[in-house]
Amino acid sequence: MFGDPSAHKRQDLVISLLIACFPLAWLAFFNKTFAFDWNNHLWMIAYTGEYFRHHLSFPSTLNTNEVIGIPISIFYGSLLYPVAGLVSALTGAAIALRVIAVALFWLQCTQVAKLVRAVYPGRDVAWAVAAVVSFAVYPLTNLYNRSAITELVAVSLLVSACSIWLRVIYTSDGPDAWASASFAWLLLTLSAGSHPITAVLGGVLFCLLLVGGFVGAARRRALARVIVVNAPMFLVVLSPWLYATLTFHRDLWITSLIPSVKVYSDSIDLWWIRLFPIPFDIRPLRAALGSVSTAYLDAQINFGLLIIVCFLVFQVGRRVRRHQMPFTREAGAGAVCLGLFALVCYGSTSISVWSRLPQFLAFFQFAYRLVTYCDLFLLAAVVVLLSSLRPFHEELRRPLTMCLAAAVAVMTLGVPVKFAHAAAVQRTGVLPGIGIFGERETLAHLPGSVQWPDYGDRTGFAGVLADAPVTRLSVGTGKHFGQVDNATSPTGSNRVATNIEAFPWNRVVLDGREVPLSETYTSDWFLSAALAVNEPSVNHVVGYKFSPDRLYTVLRTTSGLVLAGWAGGLLLVSVRRRRRQG
Repeated sequence: MFGDPSAHKRQDLVISLLIACFPLAWLAFFNKTFAFDWNNHLWMIAYTGEYFRHHLSFPSTLNTNEVIGIPISIFYGSLLYPVAGLVSALTGAAIALRVIAVALFWLQCTQVAKLVRAVYPGRDVAWAVAAVVSFAVYPLTNLYNRSAITELVAVSLLVSACSIWLRVIYTSDGPDAWASASFAWLLLTLSAGSHPITAVLGGVLFCLLLVGGFVGAARRRALARVIVVNAPMFLVVLSPWLYATLTFHRDLWITSLIPSVKVYSDSIDLWWIRLFPIPFDIRPLRAALGSVSTAYLDAQINFGLLIIVCFLVFQVGRRVRRHQMPFTREAGAGAVCLGLFALVCYGSTSISVWSRLPQFLAFFQFAYRLVTYCDLFLLAAVVVLLSSLRPFHEELRRPLTMCLAAAVAVMTLGVPVKFAHAAAVQRTGVLPGIGIFGERETLAHLPGSVQWPDYGDRTGFAGVLADAPVTRLSVGTGKHFGQVDNATSPTGSNRVATNIEAFPWNRVVLDGREVPLSETYTSDWFLSAALAVNEPSVNHVVGYKFSPDRLYTVLRTTSGLVLAGWAGGLLLVSVRRRRRQG
């Protein structure tokens, strides 16, 4: 049985699912919600899915009875919400989010294990490292205590993409290496389209891997061809988000909310808390839980990976000193990874570092986000150091097993601690409309917790109209879900205000005429318009139109077609490969 490849594949599938599902077990409580943004993500996923279910397309803006033309999805989660919405259209958002979380953790676990097996013999070593990566503290904080779902998804996809790319570098002679490399680029694209900040930082990290690939790979020309083919598709798929962000980022309201990167040097970002072996947030010990913003924001580095790295550095150093092995290229790469880890870890806890950096880096918002990249550099160090020690795997079998057991034990202990922290902040009750059946019409109402003005932009309009009577537009349900209905303005005023969010691509339509931007005003965060002098006593038909420029429309259409063709092509190749192997 143990020599049967199909039996090994079944065992690997079971092991990977067990590892992936263990840290997600708390999601089994379907009647619980967690931090502030949990319901916001569920609502946006459910809204996108319901819109797709009726129109077989995705909404350009979110239209609700309270606010029309919310442009969040243009800038944030531009690929995540449509993909999650496809699942939600069948299952509802509550199940869709859990399905996506399990799929992401399973993919990450599988790809990390494959990477380790490509550089070092032994299935037990591969699965131990994969478990240590899967039980990392900060991703579980994003899931349960920050409800930063977009960042969780983006980081998990980034880890999978980097793992696949590193494996391609080590096994570039394989017949299917080009398909794996293209899959890595696709995952990187989905990661960037899920969370803007991870798109920037993850893109920088992936570029470092590209450079490292050219230095360490035997077939540089083949890697160059992969990059030349996939990099343009990466840019085309992300082009609508890139274009909109470059066009409006300076004037969006969210840009002014956090003027500089925040370093919580008295609590979350203390260096000894960053290196603590299990999840720990000192703030609830200093104040009442209800007074702590985002309680149990545990931002520890992956201590299990740090244990493994220390062990491997000791083994490499001892053998180099005894002249049992030269200082190999892999050992040098490990030293570079550890140097970058130390630099990034220091930057995640130091106020002085951020005070010396350019102001535009304030988009990063929080220094503790660097924990993700600390963990990735540790993982890269583990991989290259294991590769350098491959000739000594027999004599390392017992000590390495003990080291891995200690690392897995420490990280496993942290998971129930995170469960306890999740239980401390969870609430009972779910948002109406996120289930499989019923209450879908409630999705046409905007939850009060959604910070819809964040992506508003009041620049470029004709001015401000105060005290204009409001004409509230509403949206349809059922087959007309998300479509904006016209409304009739009241008489007695030469101006009209709407509930359309202020954004340059949103337009007021008066009596069938689209009011140009130069004639559109704002009232607070809503659009308004002036009427002709002789028209106050006349009722007017007020409507809404999303009117982006032609380039954005072309880019959005092209992006969807390229993404569908890219994913479909890789799926077809995967099916043919499995049939050939079978």
